[in-house]
Amino acid sequence: MSSADAYRQDLSPLEVRLRPWGFAPVLLGLSFPVLLSLRLLLDPSSGLSFPLGCATLAFGAGGAVFVLTVRRRLRAMGCLVRLDAEGVTVHGRRTVPWPDLSEVRWGPGGGRRPAAVVFVARPGVTLPALPSVLPFSRPAARAAALTRRFGSPLVILPGGLDTTAPRILAGVQRLSDVPLSTD
Repeated sequence: MSSADAYRQDLSPLEVRLRPWGFAPVLLGLSFPVLLSLRLLLDPSSGLSFPLGCATLAFGAGGAVFVLTVRRRLRAMGCLVRLDAEGVTVHGRRTVPWPDLSEVRWGPGGGRRPAAVVFVARPGVTLPALPSVLPFSRPAARAAALTRRFGSPLVILPGGLDTTAPRILAGVQRLSDVPLSTD
C-alpha cells in the first residue's frame, strides 16, 4: 500500500448512527405492562381490577407505539452525525468546518450525568443541535437547554448510538487539529 492510499484510508469518515435494537429489549419493555394487565384482568376479587387492567394495557400499548415510532424515525434518518476531512455534519444541517471549532470536550459522565462528547464553537459561530424526532420538540429550546447544560448545542451522547466516545474522539483527532479536553 502506498503512502497516498494510507493517507486516504486515515481520512475515512466516521458516521454516527442509531444502534439497532435486538429483540430482547423490546420484549422486556413490553412484558411488564402485559403481565400487570393480565394479572389485573384475571383477578376477580376486586371490581376495579378489570378497568385498571384495561387502562394498564392501553397505556403500555401507547408507550410501545410511541417508542417504536421514534426509533423508526431515527433509523430512517440514517447517519445522524458525520465526521470527515471537511468538518462535522449534522443530519439535515450544513457542515461545520473544523476551523470553526475551538475544542472538543469529553465528559465521562457518572451519577445522573451521561457521558458526552461536546463540540465547542469559536466565538461568533453557531452550531446546530442533533435532530430530534420527538413530537412537539422545539429545536431552539432544546439547543438552549443543551448549551446551558454542556456549554454547546452540538452534543453527542453515545449511549444509544453505534459508536463510543473514544471512537468519536479518535475520529476528531485523526481528521482535524481541534484540541481535545476532558471535563
